[in-house]
Amino acid sequence: MLTESIVLFRPPRRRQPSRLFDHGIVAIDGSKFKAVNNRDKNFTECKLEARLQQLEDSIAHHLAELDRADREPSAALPGRVEHLTSKTANVRAQVRQLQLVGREMRSTKDQQLSLTDPDARSMATSGRGTGIVGYNVQTVVGKAGERCSSKTPVPQR
Repeated sequence: MLTESIVLFRPPRRRQPSRLFDHGIVAIDGSKFKAVNNRDKNFTECKLEARLQQLEDSIAHHLAELDRADREPSAALPGRVEHLTSKTANVRAQVRQLQLVGREMRSTKDQQLSLTDPDARSMATSGRGTGIVGYNVQTVVGKAGERCSSKTPVPQR
């Protein structure tokens, strides 16, 4: 990972490796910066599967209520059947939309898709089960104080 990150510090026009290590001492640091992208607009395979499962559970719940209303028409409130039918149709539309997002996500290089900010990536943080959508910025500082920063987000591996 270190060599992959250091490669990012080389300017694209340069064919020779940078002389970053000429001074013998360097400091390398990485920081995570939060992006403008909302976590709900960032998709990974795991997030997508969890959201689709929630929607499928919601559809099953609505259909069970509709079955109950069919068995006991007098127990159903007026307009309840139409409301449940409408909600079920809306949830099915969301499922179709997420399936399209899933196809697009699976075609990306790192199997992740951010709708608001395409360069932002979902990254784990030290809190259990938490994470941010942002950038992992790598910085290298040499003995003389020269600093190089990667302009490209480094995906978390």
